[in-house]
Amino acid sequence: MKKVIYISAIVLLSTFKSFSQEKSFAVKLNPLSLAFITPNLQFEKSISETSTVQLGLAFANFKVLEQKFGFVQVTPEFRKYFGEEGAMRGFYVGPYLRLISGGYTEGNSDTKIKYNTFGGGAVLGFERATQGGFVFDIFAGPNYGSTNFKQNVVEDDIPTRGTGNGFGVRFGIALGFAK
Repeated sequence: MKKVIYISAIVLLSTFKSFSQEKSFAVKLNPLSLAFITPNLQFEKSISETSTVQLGLAFANFKVLEQKFGFVQVTPEFRKYFGEEGAMRGFYVGPYLRLISGGYTEGNSDTKIKYNTFGGGAVLGFERATQGGFVFDIFAGPNYGSTNFKQNVVEDDIPTRGTGNGFGVRFGIALGFAK
């Protein structure tokens, strides 16, 4: 088994070294999301010399004490790179949309809350891919979201349905590999 892993690692590393300087596809992971038990994968594809599209997928399903949390998040994004380096290299601006669907369950009770959020925003970022294929991406920007929620148990001070709107900040670091 160790030999298979060792040979696979050699083949994988030699493949990364053979990539050209022009990168057209990247797969990235936001390590900050792992701290919150919400893996966030990003897939970026070059569509022109200075533009890319990216699809971010995040999910969570965890329990804290007797409370269960879970959600799925989809974030499509368009990126416009500036400067002479082209797509997936240098500074960019990226407008995006975000859809989140999730829920919360409190222990063994009948209290369940489901919610859906639709929003969007824009980020400013910087991305660099090495000749070996390693990608570093850092970004930040404002966002706005509108949430609808539904609760299946009526309590004195909590409505059974509701909405919420608000502004926030999207920040992240993504590490991965490009080809």
